[in-house]
Amino acid sequence: MNRRFRKINIGRGERSNTKVWRYLDFSRFVSLIENKAIHFSHVSAFEDMYDGIFNCLDKDDHYDIKTNGEIVRIEAPFPGSRKAENLDSAKEFITLYHQVILRATGVSCWRIDDQESHGMWRIFVKTDEGLAIESSLEKLTGSVSVGEHRFMLGKVKYIDYAKQKIPIKHLMNAFFYKNRYFEHEKELRLICYRIDGVTSGPVAMPNYRPLPPGGLDLPVDVSKLINAIYVSPYAPK
Repeated sequence: MNRRFRKINIGRGERSNTKVWRYLDFSRFVSLIENKAIHFSHVSAFEDMYDGIFNCLDKDDHYDIKTNGEIVRIEAPFPGSRKAENLDSAKEFITLYHQVILRATGVSCWRIDDQESHGMWRIFVKTDEGLAIESSLEKLTGSVSVGEHRFMLGKVKYIDYAKQKIPIKHLMNAFFYKNRYFEHEKELRLICYRIDGVTSGPVAMPNYRPLPPGGLDLPVDVSKLINAIYVSPYAPK
């Protein structure tokens, strides 16, 4: 697979020829072919209102942030102490900075599976005139034009939000975790973002460029991306 893409939750079981799928309405398929571009959406455009949001920033969770930007979970400090005040400030900074990342990150959603899924037609294609693109991990990462953007590719991990926390060591982790209610999706995500230098202050953090309001289209080599095209089984005969 392309080494320009940072991998998340992708183990040895996934090979470069592992199949990935994208289910599209006909109009979106035509847009992909004519514009030769993949669309990256804001997570706020998705159905899941908790998409991209950490479930571990409540009052019972305590974190500190190091000068290199690494976030570490720590034990609760003594209430009213200077350390407690500093950690409250750190948590506020982490929360606000995560909002910056949410506004700067585009997401392209795929399904990782060996075969076509009839259930996905009903979930992701709103009309009977839909198409599915079959690609692979290697074809997907090898077809996108990188340019000024950075990319992360990863399988979504499904957890029980009532019992499990999303690891917060990296602020991009929230894009690759969802509630277990969505595990039937077998989702693979390609996310993009752009960094313009670093911020000033005691902690040097990447300066993320906000995504356009309607999302972002990035060039793709369609001939490299597509392995096969499937017509909806619900299409008119």
